[in-house]
Amino acid sequence: MKFLAIDVGENGAIIKFHDDRLTISKTPRYRKDYMTLLKHYEGLNAYVEKVHAFPGTSATSGFTYGQTVERLHFALELNDINIIEILPSKWMKYYNVKKGKKSATVWKNELKSLAQNLFHDVKVTLW
Repeated sequence: MKFLAIDVGENGAIIKFHDDRLTISKTPRYRKDYMTLLKHYEGLNAYVEKVHAFPGTSATSGFTYGQTVERLHFALELNDINIIEILPSKWMKYYNVKKGKKSATVWKNELKSLAQNLFHDVKVTLW
């Protein structure tokens, strides 16, 4: 089974599941870097986290996030990679995790621990 799992955002990641292994790449900053990273995955499904802006988020960060999402979708479409958007609530329910009122640090460390338990052979990194 081959597919991509993508955590959108400047500090996100692109995870490529292929040939019974996975590779993790930091979210690229430029379109050409997306193109280089994704050029060999034509026809695959890409599961992309569907996140939206939240009230109180600055206009600058909302705009930056929008640019990052656009770059990703641009590269996926040009490489004929199917985009399947997944709401965070859906994958969180599947793994039985909830952010609640946890601090960002506690929440990220919980997710890191979950990922490390799922993929023992990979060093999980948060950017």
